[in-house]
Amino acid sequence: MYKIVFVTLLSIFLLAPAFGQKESLVSDCSFLTNVDDTSRLLCGTIQVPENHDKPAGRQISIAYVILKSENPETKEYPMIHFTGGPGGPALGNVKALLSNPILKTRDIIRFDQRGIGKSSPLPDLTGQLYGLFPEDLTIAQEGERVAQFLQELRQTCDNEGIEIEMYNTFQNALDVGMLMDHLGYEKYNLRGGSYGTRIARVIADYFPEKINAAIYDSPAPHRNDYLVTRMEDYSSALRKVFDYCKGDPDCNKRSPNLEKDYFEVLAKLEKEPLKAEFNNKPFYLNPQDAIFFLRYILYTNSSRRGVPRFIEALKTGQINLINQVIRGRARTGSNYAMFLACENYDEYDHSITSAVVARKYKELKLLPYELPIFTSLYLESANFLRSYATTEMKEYKMSDTPSLIFVNQFDPVTPPENAAIFQSKMTDSHAFIIDAGGHGGGDMGCKRSIMDAFMSDPSKPFDSGCLKLYQQ
Repeated sequence: MYKIVFVTLLSIFLLAPAFGQKESLVSDCSFLTNVDDTSRLLCGTIQVPENHDKPAGRQISIAYVILKSENPETKEYPMIHFTGGPGGPALGNVKALLSNPILKTRDIIRFDQRGIGKSSPLPDLTGQLYGLFPEDLTIAQEGERVAQFLQELRQTCDNEGIEIEMYNTFQNALDVGMLMDHLGYEKYNLRGGSYGTRIARVIADYFPEKINAAIYDSPAPHRNDYLVTRMEDYSSALRKVFDYCKGDPDCNKRSPNLEKDYFEVLAKLEKEPLKAEFNNKPFYLNPQDAIFFLRYILYTNSSRRGVPRFIEALKTGQINLINQVIRGRARTGSNYAMFLACENYDEYDHSITSAVVARKYKELKLLPYELPIFTSLYLESANFLRSYATTEMKEYKMSDTPSLIFVNQFDPVTPPENAAIFQSKMTDSHAFIIDAGGHGGGDMGCKRSIMDAFMSDPSKPFDSGCLKLYQQ
């Protein structure tokens, strides 16, 4: 049982549970500016090498929070959560997480990955990138601006002594190894979402002795590159929604010509961008923007309803709904400098030139216009980094870690095929393809009950009957 002593901002957890947390960890939650009551939190930072191959070199800070279980005598292994992106922060919504049902049985560990949020953040370019959207720019014009942003980012990093090549999945995983040692639990459960599954998968290879079980929700393995795969995955998910709508009586009645409307709306926007609004300023929505917002509607659980509604809104000029969609995605909490550094290091293929990209767009009939931001970032950053991950680094080892995989059938960025990529290098895994739209999400109550049972004893059967599985 715990005994807590408060010393101004610091609290010291003097007695540890039997499952192995260190006997004393000093807690300082002062970096959490939006949490009033920290009595159930243990917070801190650790110093890690920016380059783990040079442990005596530049050091950076990793900030973490342990949300303590409602059961102070729990013997269950804690769960480390890995956010997506790359670039998604983890410590911005800690207050809301205190009601997570997983805390009834075990601690939850959250941390901001290197380069993000409270963990030595990179100089960000998210505001610059998203600031391009309201303008009516071609991809070529967008590319010129992005090239300037990248040059400025590279110069800033060089001036500040930041080795931006080190902000990648493999260094991230080594940070977590040091964090696990620092916290001192006997073993850990890994729970990754989207990009977070990639970090978790590498950790399972690096530190198998520390892992009780791993949960991969919307698996994002290393693939060939981060542009063409996104193009293909968008096209595939949109095709599934079009086919679904054609076969669903209600959807087909509301949108009998959905695919035809899609192409006509994009062509119309090319001739005359739609004047919408964001932050009380004009927002000129062109066909590339429409594809960007459709892609993120595909991220939502309600994508099979949302996609037809948005296409209909563009067709008929329902400006209130269009403005609502823009407000929902015309800003992000992610750090795009971290996205750029990590995705380029992990998944850049120099053989994919602008000519290759152009040919791919011609092949993908559901992408008659370019995907903004990602296209420009990819094409303009060919020489941004000075080193890249090798093929050997990206090859997973055969893993004996008990693993649980969830993926949605209509996912626009981590399709069901990704589950098979992970499973091909696992000896003990369960994969569920859920008949749902969106990227992650879904029936979280159902998923949490399965996860909790699996983490408590991965060797025992568990009830997955609450999942609505895709029937091939």
